[in-house]
Amino acid sequence: MMYRYRGITEAAEPVTGVIEAQADTDALQKLQDRRIDVTELKAIKPKSVSLSRKKPGSTDYYNLLEQLAVLVNSGIPVLEAIESLRKTSRNFTLTEQLDRIGKELRQGVRLSQAMMDSMPNLPPMVPALVALGEQTGNLDDVLSSIGKQLGKQEKMKSELRNAFTYPIFLSVVGVGAVLFLFLFVVPRFSAMIGDDLSALPFIAQAVFHISAFLTERWPVALMILFLVVFGIAAIWSSKQARSSVIGMIHYVPVIGPILRQSELANWTRTVGLAFSARANLITAVTLAENTVTSDTNRAAFGDVARDLRAGMALDDALEKVPGIEPVVVNLVSTGVRAGRLGEMLMVATRILDERVEAGSNRLSRLAEPIAILIISALVGMVVIGLVMAMTSLYEFSL
Repeated sequence: MMYRYRGITEAAEPVTGVIEAQADTDALQKLQDRRIDVTELKAIKPKSVSLSRKKPGSTDYYNLLEQLAVLVNSGIPVLEAIESLRKTSRNFTLTEQLDRIGKELRQGVRLSQAMMDSMPNLPPMVPALVALGEQTGNLDDVLSSIGKQLGKQEKMKSELRNAFTYPIFLSVVGVGAVLFLFLFVVPRFSAMIGDDLSALPFIAQAVFHISAFLTERWPVALMILFLVVFGIAAIWSSKQARSSVIGMIHYVPVIGPILRQSELANWTRTVGLAFSARANLITAVTLAENTVTSDTNRAAFGDVARDLRAGMALDDALEKVPGIEPVVVNLVSTGVRAGRLGEMLMVATRILDERVEAGSNRLSRLAEPIAILIISALVGMVVIGLVMAMTSLYEFSL
């Protein structure tokens, strides 16, 4: 059972936290062993909840790491903290993963290795940074920093997704409206026009031909749609193909700069975290390569690590990266000279995050009218085609 406590340390400083114990007396004894004079102790009643079988996502993992950091910082041993999180987890898969981590910890395996073995979907940098925290005795601070930075990274991803959500919704509704016109409205006019469309204007002919194809050969249309969706899913499921597609999107106007800045922010964030966790610079830069999704950019940042091994300064190595933001190079140069590289990297990350957020907002404002314009053009084409067809029919009757 978990207990929330308040107390006073030997240094007469107030302290609060949570502790796991079998009973009230056990909790009091554990706190006395820590030289804490307890002033308040309350049992935290567990809530009866059903476990979700949804695959854990980035949000689940960064919430887990933040909670683990709080527990470890409160003085709770890592194994007890993992057991506590397992009992309160609402995700079935995450509960199983925490259970496996607990078993490995009892066998003497390090937390970083247990995470690597039991949480395959965890970003690769997390176990590596946890290992650095274990080596330096700074595990609670490292866990807290990882949780916060993963939260910021997830926020950036969410803002990028939100930038496209409403335009995609408009596009789906618009496509549905256009299909409705082709399937139910245009065929009514086809009966009036007849089979001979040669005398109609080109736009009118195109509208009636598309309508005839969708109504008479709908199995073929469905097969084409299925192949397109299946092809996109197959490409996205392949890591190499997905990386190539993302690399091409990086060169698309408006969208490309936002994605490049987002990747650069992830890179500076990871290097800053690793460097602050007392990793050497080459190790920090090597860890950060895993956060870059584009093959081209990953190769460029891989060259940075090789240049560092050759004795080149970090700011000089970054200048060779294509499309690198000058503000990052300037801040890194300042950090190297002032001996505050970790701090300057986090400043660069904050600036890049702000630029990504501003770019996402601009993209959202730009994408909405573009989606409306495209759908309006499609609907307008159908309407104009019908009007031109009816006008031609009226001329023929005269």
